[in-house]
Amino acid sequence: MNWKLKSAWSRGIFIILLTNCGFNAHSQSLFQGHYLPFALGFNSELFTDDFYGPTRYRTASAIAQLGWVEQQENYQNNLYLSGGYGLGSLDQPTSNDRHMQNIPASLHYSLRFKVAEADGQKHTFWFGLLNQNTFNYRINNRFGNSNTNVSGLFSYGLSGSYQLNAEAPNLFKKAIATRYGLQFDVNVPIGSYVLRPGYVTQMPNGDFGLSEHLFWGDFFHLNFRSALVIALSNGNQLRLIYNWDFVEVNKLHLYQQGRHQLFLALYTKL
Repeated sequence: MNWKLKSAWSRGIFIILLTNCGFNAHSQSLFQGHYLPFALGFNSELFTDDFYGPTRYRTASAIAQLGWVEQQENYQNNLYLSGGYGLGSLDQPTSNDRHMQNIPASLHYSLRFKVAEADGQKHTFWFGLLNQNTFNYRINNRFGNSNTNVSGLFSYGLSGSYQLNAEAPNLFKKAIATRYGLQFDVNVPIGSYVLRPGYVTQMPNGDFGLSEHLFWGDFFHLNFRSALVIALSNGNQLRLIYNWDFVEVNKLHLYQQGRHQLFLALYTKL
């Protein structure tokens, strides 16, 4: 067994022990209450846009996120708004010319209802409705009159979530248990209002090249969100959040974008 396989086995065993050994269900869910999230993080995008030609580009951006989260016994509201600024270039090993400016933004709102729970409130499952929007404003300094590119999807669909509410021994104060949580969200838009540039210029005849409502098939949009939650003694929370987003539009000209986001967030309890 080589070292890579041993490492994979070790990580798997650690995750199983972490999530199943020594954890006890808590009488009230860690997630319940009203919170104001503030997060700082990193946004990485890899995209292909035939408006620029059949070439892949990569961008990296600093990003911030604000929001509002409400969770009660049987429902939850989630609102997140993020924006940032970064630079990009051709996705080539020898490309060091950061000639592209990128302003990414996104808005997420979901309303979910509890559909099942197990082991008290240790495992909880939610399902509901979604509004998932992504927007990019890019300036490619290698081009002339077509250097500006706006791409946006304003989507709606379905949203599901799983929450683990648990406790583990405190490493520093053994008499006090530390409360932990895990949350995994899956967001699947089924319809979207799409903005795309024209074939040669961003705004032919004063309008976007593509500006219309599309259903599943002419576009594809999928979003995953995961969070490790650590409760603080004052009722606030620290969350380490990973967000993955994929977009594809097959109308007018091909557009594909994969987005990775990593946040460190403080959730202030109201």
